[in-house]
Amino acid sequence: MDATEAIYKGILLTQGAHYIAALKLLAAMAVERKNFAEAVEWFKQVLQIEPHNPNTLNNLGGALKGLMLYEEALSSYDKAIAIKGDYAEALLNRGVLLSELHRYDEAIVLYNKVISLNPDHAEAHTLRINTLKELKRCTIRNTIKIPPSAPKVLLVSFKWTNLMEMPHVIKRAGFHVDVLCPIDNWAIKNSFYDHWINSGDSLDSLIESLLTLVREKVYTYILIGDDPILWKIYRENINALWDLLPIRNPSVLSLLNKIGLAEHCRNHSIPCPLFYPVADKGTVREALQILGLPLIVKENYSFASNGVRVFRDESSYFQFMEAYDFSEPLLVQRLMDGDLVAVEALFKHGKLLEYACSVSINETLRPSTKRRFFPNDIKIGDIITRLGDTSLLHGFANISLIQDKLSQDYFLFEADPRTNKWISYASWFGHDFALAFRRFLSDSESAEGEVSGTVNYQDIDCWEVEHYPDHVIKLIGEGRNTDLLLHLLDYNRNYRYMMHDPLLFEEKMNVIRKALNVTNGQ
Repeated sequence: MDATEAIYKGILLTQGAHYIAALKLLAAMAVERKNFAEAVEWFKQVLQIEPHNPNTLNNLGGALKGLMLYEEALSSYDKAIAIKGDYAEALLNRGVLLSELHRYDEAIVLYNKVISLNPDHAEAHTLRINTLKELKRCTIRNTIKIPPSAPKVLLVSFKWTNLMEMPHVIKRAGFHVDVLCPIDNWAIKNSFYDHWINSGDSLDSLIESLLTLVREKVYTYILIGDDPILWKIYRENINALWDLLPIRNPSVLSLLNKIGLAEHCRNHSIPCPLFYPVADKGTVREALQILGLPLIVKENYSFASNGVRVFRDESSYFQFMEAYDFSEPLLVQRLMDGDLVAVEALFKHGKLLEYACSVSINETLRPSTKRRFFPNDIKIGDIITRLGDTSLLHGFANISLIQDKLSQDYFLFEADPRTNKWISYASWFGHDFALAFRRFLSDSESAEGEVSGTVNYQDIDCWEVEHYPDHVIKLIGEGRNTDLLLHLLDYNRNYRYMMHDPLLFEEKMNVIRKALNVTNGQ
């Protein structure tokens, strides 16, 4: 008990003129400490003296809500509103609780009432808009019926956009899905997740929330969508989260970094480009002498185009190396001449369950926005099967290979053990990761068998995907107005992939409006 609280409790003993004020202040302090049970007792003592105080009844409702006594909280709000019919705060608090209980229609009635009392009430307008959106989201989500007893999956993301379509994939697999992420993450801009858990605005707060959820043992599987989260668990040796790492062979967890993957490929006869790890300036020249130009240089923990550079001449290579501080070692690889191939895959205890192949169109070092899928190649399947077997990959993986122009052989050069934004499209090309994920969470040993059956590729009339809205933003940025118009008019490469989720489609449209400086009113 701090000094201030002791003073207020001393006032209670005197039964003096400030008695009721002390009760209210003690209640407020208990709420601030999130000691809701104590707060309820203080508020009830106030109401014994002032039984018709709408402010106290409203505050009591908040404390009861904190104890998850929802019906009692609603009753307290009702009493406050009965005494003071235009009490906006109580009306909004009741509406927020009804929204949290998925009673959206009732909540909207309350928000409308506040707006009728004060048309300029900004919070009421915001809550009304958000609740209408949530009502729409639930209507769409309920198009896929999941039994209450079905397992629960938790998706975890911080800053990345990889998980925007994953709730739909998980729902089609037959599971409930919650999301742990910040408020602005794309993982909760779709219609198909069940509950959102706010991770806060820092990676540390996300990890704290994740630790709590792991201890509660609510989820059958937890899927992490961002490399930095995986890296933090691995590099900081967070033992309580170790089982969330999607690699079941602890001796090869270094696969999470670039050098570890390259060395794993070399040690297990998995074809990969020639490489040389450079940990300090002393081996910079040796790497160049052994590998020759052109080279690709990657920071050991890097993703997409961040920390990745291509060098085609010695001077720029040495200039970069001289300036680099070597706080992280570098992987220097020979840059092969060939076509880049992307593979989305799912493994279970090292066994390959499903994969889908595509090539990037207009490839750059930046994340691709347009891909052409193609029938699965058994040679690719053999390579990634060996990767899975030797590392015991357990979960989704985003794998990159290059097909050498001369030999036509494939060489693996990237393997990130997480999902990405292209997973959901594979079902259009004969490889449904929702079905594969159902096998992934199955207890049956037979579910660890071979990749799903033969696909009739002849039934597929369009193999291309232009990722919306990323491809639009790219075309706008490059000033390719004709290509932009063609993209926006192209159903097969664009809109057909989004019709299942109008809410996500709307969110993507808002991104394009912002890029074009167009407001909703124009």
